[in-house]
Amino acid sequence: MKIDGNYYIGVLTIPSLDLSLPVMEDWDDEKLKISPCRYAGSLYQKNLVIAGHNYQRHFNGIEPCRSEARSNSTMRTETNSSTP
Repeated sequence: MKIDGNYYIGVLTIPSLDLSLPVMEDWDDEKLKISPCRYAGSLYQKNLVIAGHNYQRHFNGIEPCRSEARSNSTMRTETNSSTP
């Protein structure tokens, strides 16, 4: 999916943090200011690496997660079916 000239591969959702973020197809410093990005790998090969900042609108809520919260957390991804 293309939005404002940037391609997105899907949405990362972390329900325990009430967080849902679009993920860009590739990364660079400027794109990371907009949204988390695919750094390497593939969801289909189960080796996807997502890069992002702890900006208020990105991953700011992750820091307070302690080990007990992490063990009860799940992450879900939704992909854009037109993206390989």
